[in-house]
Amino acid sequence: MSKNRKVSGSSAGQPERGREVMGVIALGAALFLLIAMISLQAGRIVMGPFGRTTAGLFYGIAGVCGYFLIALAAAAAVRMLLVREPALPPMIAAGTIVWVIALATLVHLVAPHYRVAGHGPGGAIGEHLAEILRAMIGTAGTALIATVGLVVAVVLATPLRMRDVLHGIWAGLCAAGRATRAGAIAVARFWVDVLRAILPERGDADDEDDDEHEVEE
Repeated sequence: MSKNRKVSGSSAGQPERGREVMGVIALGAALFLLIAMISLQAGRIVMGPFGRTTAGLFYGIAGVCGYFLIALAAAAAVRMLLVREPALPPMIAAGTIVWVIALATLVHLVAPHYRVAGHGPGGAIGEHLAEILRAMIGTAGTALIATVGLVVAVVLATPLRMRDVLHGIWAGLCAAGRATRAGAIAVARFWVDVLRAILPERGDADDEDDDEHEVEE
């Protein structure tokens, strides 16, 4: 009986060891790709020619939004090391992918001329999708669809509900409006003070005229 228990215990521990090994390999690959991506954008060769080539291919897919995919892979690797089931929840994976696609489209609309290794900031995904949608529904429509995609991704990947997202957007818009109003008031007061300093007041002008008359007399 004791031998059977030992055998069953060792056989049960083998899948966990395999998951840990895969987690270590995945985490190392994610860190390698992260450093290679950063060095590629900085114009350096930290991970050698292989790292530069790999980073160039990965950057060509999703551009700067590829960092979110690297973060997703690193999170899955950590969950594998912690023996969590599943290693990557399907809703989080789906939300992150939708987020990357929508954000890549927006990034391409904002900075289409920014290039790294011949690729735009949104990679092939953002560039092609943005240009196709722009040809069909224009720039404003493309930006609107991409923004809706970001909101959908947040709802999918997080426990937030739509009312929470809308409340956060409304709070952000209100804060931006208050900041804009405060800035406009500050600028107006500044120019009023400048004009007061430049233009003499009525009382000062009368005093100057009286002094001139006294000097003439």
